Amino acid sequence: SGVSDSVGVDSYAVEVSKTAGFTSLAFTDTVRGAFTSDTVTGLYNDTYYWRVRAIDDLANSGTYSSARGFVTDTIVNAPTLSQPADGHETAAIDFVVSWSQSDSVGIDSYAVEVSKNTGFTNIAFMDTVRGALTSDTVTGLYNDTYYWRVRAMDDLANGGSFSSVRGFVTDTLIGQVSLSQPADGHETTAINFSVSWSAVADSVGVDSYAVEVSKNTGFTSIAFTDTVRGAFTSDTATGLYNDTYFWRVRAMDDLANAGSFSSARGFVTDTIVNAPTLSQPADGHETTAIDFVVSWSGVSDSVGVDSYAVEASKTSAFASVVFADTTDGSNAADTITGLYNDTYYWRVRAIDDLANSGPFSSARGFVTDTLIGQVSLSQPADGHETTAIDFQVSWSAVADSVGVDSYAVEVSKNAGFTSITFTDTVDGALTSDTVTGLYNDTYYWRVRAIDDLANGGSFSTTRGFVTDTLIG
Repeated sequence: SGVSDSVGVDSYAVEVSKTAGFTSLAFTDTVRGAFTSDTVTGLYNDTYYWRVRAIDDLANSGTYSSARGFVTDTIVNAPTLSQPADGHETAAIDFVVSWSQSDSVGIDSYAVEVSKNTGFTNIAFMDTVRGALTSDTVTGLYNDTYYWRVRAMDDLANGGSFSSVRGFVTDTLIGQVSLSQPADGHETTAINFSVSWSAVADSVGVDSYAVEVSKNTGFTSIAFTDTVRGAFTSDTATGLYNDTYFWRVRAMDDLANAGSFSSARGFVTDTIVNAPTLSQPADGHETTAIDFVVSWSGVSDSVGVDSYAVEASKTSAFASVVFADTTDGSNAADTITGLYNDTYYWRVRAIDDLANSGPFSSARGFVTDTLIGQVSLSQPADGHETTAIDFQVSWSAVADSVGVDSYAVEVSKNAGFTSITFTDTVDGALTSDTVTGLYNDTYYWRVRAIDDLANGGSFSTTRGFVTDTLIG
């Protein structure tokens, strides 16, 4: 209503907010004082509050009117379907569906539609129920697949969008498949593996068979799945690997009824056997043995290990093999024989009970060192004469596969070395020694090498010398 004012009303200020405290404004407008109405614009589906105040010709602003609320309801939300779940199967032909819904001005009614296709191009059932209800009974169903949806109409006659669509099947059961081949517990090296079953008879006809392969009897994860046409009673499971598998089949009829799965059967596809892990000796081992024990860790295999193949070679590429042996799968060691002074490499591989040969283990090297070369003397020459009683002798260094540990020097007054006048052992890095304690006499000297595995080589040839320190 218009306001009376002694100097006259200049204008009215109109405010609209979504809160009664008008903390934020959804709409505001100022109209001339001659008007007592205004059009609020830009509203949406929500609750609003409005108020007005007057401003007189001297710019005095009056207090706001009391606020009034109103609801603008332009839409109604899609219902949320409750029961049954999507894909539900039932033998009932009168079938209860339910949903949930809320609206700001209240629900007047719900429209329920049922169709045999997701596009709802033809309707098998349609009904309108009061807004106080959130369920309906779909009637007149038959052995088939159906889809249902619901939409709401509120008390302002707003028609909402349809809910998401859910499907259900009203049908009878289909028989269980009986498996044919292979038998339960079958073992094979094939990775593409044929399975077969007996055809199922069904009143409406079999549309297809679903084949599943899993690594566990609960089929919680699927290693292979396939659907074949109902005219077939076999399929090839592909992509298998070294493991134990279980397979089962179920039938689907022409009305999309899925029967219960057959009993499960197991089989083993064993296409490989793992490489052994070498144990002893460690890589780079050195030994004086010519019959040499090697060992490894036993391999686990789904069908069992039949045997192990052991190879030894003088090259890491195993271009030629100096020792080869096959030992029973219950063994995890073997003795390599016929070795000589050299560097060798060894490896092992497993062969399982289905004759799968695994890859060779990593190779390890070892040195069998049974001897060391003879020393060649350098200085002095044979027959040397000297007045020195502390006398240096030298020789050429010996090469050895495991390294020279030391040299043994011997000096005797006779060529048979039946008694020793001087003996000394020097480090393998040295090639000379000083012979001490000599006297006026004829002497003989020789040297031999000892390697890092304590192999003692043969003595060098003998050289003689004379120490003459006085004259009669």
